[in-house]
Amino acid sequence: MEDALNRRLDVVRRHLSPALLSINQCYRPSAAAADEPLVVEGDPVVIGAMVLDIHARPLISEIRPGTTTPGIVQYVKGGVGRNIAECISKLGLSPFFISVLGQDMAGDLLIAHWRSMGLRIDGICRVSDVSTPVVSAVFDENGELAGAVADTHSFEKHLTPEWISRFQSQIKSASLVVLDANLSEVALQAACELAKEARVPVWFEPVSFSKSVRHSSISSHLMFVSPNEAELVAMSEGTCCKLENTFSSQNCSNNVQSILSILEVHIQKLLDDGIMFIVLTLGALGVVLCWHGTQTLSGNEKLSELKGNHIQTLNKPIPSNVCYVHFPALPASVVSVSGAGDCFVAGVLATLCGHRGLYESIAFGIAVARHAVQSEMNVPTSLCRVQLTANAQEVLSSARHL
Repeated sequence: MEDALNRRLDVVRRHLSPALLSINQCYRPSAAAADEPLVVEGDPVVIGAMVLDIHARPLISEIRPGTTTPGIVQYVKGGVGRNIAECISKLGLSPFFISVLGQDMAGDLLIAHWRSMGLRIDGICRVSDVSTPVVSAVFDENGELAGAVADTHSFEKHLTPEWISRFQSQIKSASLVVLDANLSEVALQAACELAKEARVPVWFEPVSFSKSVRHSSISSHLMFVSPNEAELVAMSEGTCCKLENTFSSQNCSNNVQSILSILEVHIQKLLDDGIMFIVLTLGALGVVLCWHGTQTLSGNEKLSELKGNHIQTLNKPIPSNVCYVHFPALPASVVSVSGAGDCFVAGVLATLCGHRGLYESIAFGIAVARHAVQSEMNVPTSLCRVQLTANAQEVLSSARHL
């Protein structure tokens, strides 16, 4: 609790610093009403895992090894891609989802829920004699993840380039394609090639420390990546071997600028590899948007403008400077962090695809994530756009250039 309080105080101190430029000095959010329906230029395509999560939470403060602990065990519909797609749909869009399930009880439960939401299931491959992906997670008394075991090998094996290519018309007409790192490298490459042919921007969600390195062959195709600190280092180094402990020993700062000074070389490398924007997630410290200095951003840029900028940027010399904007997190009563990062990505995407500006979209994503951590489900049962828009304005009012 003391560390969390110190982090929040550091954020406040930085926001009061006169050396930092307020976003509100240069940014003007959309004038559209919060309850006005989004005008979408094309629904997104999400390619990723559909998973049955088993969540276990203790009712006492300590989980004792070697014995059972009294608690609550729940079955929760999960998977990074699935969570993102469901959350996008609850924000008013109709994402097309491409995934794989087994012909088993877990698969039946997940597909029935998808149907109940009125979403298309023709992108979901059902494979016989294969188990549906399952993740068993244990949370501590504060709702933080204590540990998890993921059985997702069937997804990686059966979500093939051939299956993805069946839906090239949906991919090429999408406003944006989201890829989660549960995909194999060949599947990631196949999806990126289809998106590239139609100049459709791609967002890569690293999923985990160990899987984040799968971006290496597709970096130049990526407009957005959304790693946390450890995933960023792994992506930069191209390997997850022995990096996690090294990074955690360094990451003892509660100050965003101190963290960025540690990570700067890794951020620079990923941008040099062709990634346009790094959306660095820092938990209770919020989010930092990172990009190369070749682009001058007002924050009002919509997705269609960013697409043109990405093509131009790939043909420019690589600059040495990196630009940063910090968006603080909103205070929350944490129930579970599971799914919060996925809901953040969904909030950003839904807003970008609805012709809103980049900064406004990131702030909206943070507002959605705040509601997610206050829910037991990976995706909150309901999302009120009016409330989320008000929360997003709180974030924007405190956002700063670093």
